[in-house]
Amino acid sequence: MFLQPNTIYAINKFAHKQPKFRSRLPVLQAIISVVTGQYNLKLDNIVFVCVQHLLYTTFDLLDALTILGAKPKNIHIMGKPYSNCQETINKLIVHGYAYYPNSKQNKLGSFMECFKQDIQQMWEKVTDNLYGDIQSIIILDDGGCCISMTPKYIQDNYPIFGVEQTSSGLTRIINCQTPFPVIEVASSAIKQTLEAPMIADAVVRKIAHLLPITQQKLCCAVIGLGVIGIAVTKKLLTLGHTVITYDHDVKKNITINHAISYANLNQLIYDADYIFGCSGYDVTNKLDFDLIHGSKCFISCSSHDQEFLSLIRYIQQEYPYENVNGHVTCKFENAAIIKVLARGYPINFDGSGESVPAQDIQLTRGLLLGGILQAVLSLIQPTSIYTRHMLTPIIQKFVADNWMSHGSTQFVNRSFSPYFTNLNWIEKNSGGHYYENEIIDNLFNPSVR
Repeated sequence: MFLQPNTIYAINKFAHKQPKFRSRLPVLQAIISVVTGQYNLKLDNIVFVCVQHLLYTTFDLLDALTILGAKPKNIHIMGKPYSNCQETINKLIVHGYAYYPNSKQNKLGSFMECFKQDIQQMWEKVTDNLYGDIQSIIILDDGGCCISMTPKYIQDNYPIFGVEQTSSGLTRIINCQTPFPVIEVASSAIKQTLEAPMIADAVVRKIAHLLPITQQKLCCAVIGLGVIGIAVTKKLLTLGHTVITYDHDVKKNITINHAISYANLNQLIYDADYIFGCSGYDVTNKLDFDLIHGSKCFISCSSHDQEFLSLIRYIQQEYPYENVNGHVTCKFENAAIIKVLARGYPINFDGSGESVPAQDIQLTRGLLLGGILQAVLSLIQPTSIYTRHMLTPIIQKFVADNWMSHGSTQFVNRSFSPYFTNLNWIEKNSGGHYYENEIIDNLFNPSVR
């Protein structure tokens, strides 16, 4: 159990006014400066296959890779239709990256079916375009589908490393028994502790114009008490709302101060007016829709359209819904009025190019770049047989140090900052197997330099 710091939550009213493509993110620049000053990575013979939310800072991350030596034509990138920013897509194309568009969804609840087809087609094109000088492949994934669908031909003929940034993605990778190593950015102590309150803040900002969340006291439910669910719960409590919580894992179904813990998921949904899904699975698959009454609003905070998948498919089947691009509003035969914001997709993505302000989310971008570099250096100096690799604590510490110097500090109490730069605490509270790598230690340890 990692430390839950005394987190300060606040709505950043001016986040949307931040410049889109500004000077290089300081955390990424710090990593670039360290590496280019000491080591030649030779990234020009590596193919990168990436699935990411195509936001403004996603371009910054990929741009950092090219500065370090990767060829844009060897960086294959696909987004997700509910979060894609067209301006970012245009910039990727102009700069020569191998961009793959998403197919169109014509009905609610069809994301995964379409998305897997898209990934399969991308892998086919990647395979067809492998050049003779390509020596290895690194997969940067968000959700685990790209890693778990890696073609056998690729697995048999190239050294591969994966980098996964979501907990649901790690679960998918583990269930699929992926045979090559994956760096668990998702389970890193720094990401789990510092990113969650940013997401919770983004959720509230994105729904502030849709719900009276800052004007009225609401009866809210939070389903799933992982790091995001706990952060959303605390955020709602600070706004004065009644919050009831549930997690199917008895160990996680804890009582949070001033929140009400439920043992029955369906009862929680029936009782609450606003349901926040933070679980990573379909929380409506056993719900009796005939028992829903009054007005309900469902808000997803994670996992594509998975949180309320059975509900939106029920709406699609029983009340054929043609507008698959907006919020879903449906009146059931029993007079219940159901609203599913953003068709069940995470509410913090709205196509604007920004979910969390750049100065904050550069923390995650830095961890991802660190994970990619760890994958590259692990291919050069393999030291472990394990397939689940911890994002090495020294990289996490380096990113945290620079984020605390150049990022927003509104989310964390300064008294807890020593934990974020303590290597022993980071290792103890991170997932995956830790192993030492001399090159990484020399690069990111100031005492060595």
